[in-house]
Amino acid sequence: MGGRKSYLELGSQLVREARRLRRRKSVSGNQKSHDRVVRELFKAWYATAKNTVFSATEVKRICA
Repeated sequence: MGGRKSYLELGSQLVREARRLRRRKSVSGNQKSHDRVVRELFKAWYATAKNTVFSATEVKRICA
C-alpha cells in the first residue's frame, strides 16, 4: 500500500520531542499549548519539508 508516511515514520525524534514538550508538568499539572510547542520545536530546528513552522493542528496530530 502506498500513501503518505506518518510523522513517526519520517522522524521519530520529532514525535518524541513534541510529546515531551506537550507533557503535563508534575509540579504544577499544567500543559503547554500547541502554539507554544510549535515555537519551541522551531527553535530546536524542527520544521516542515518547506522549512516553515508546523501548525498547531499538526502538533496536535503528532502528539495524538
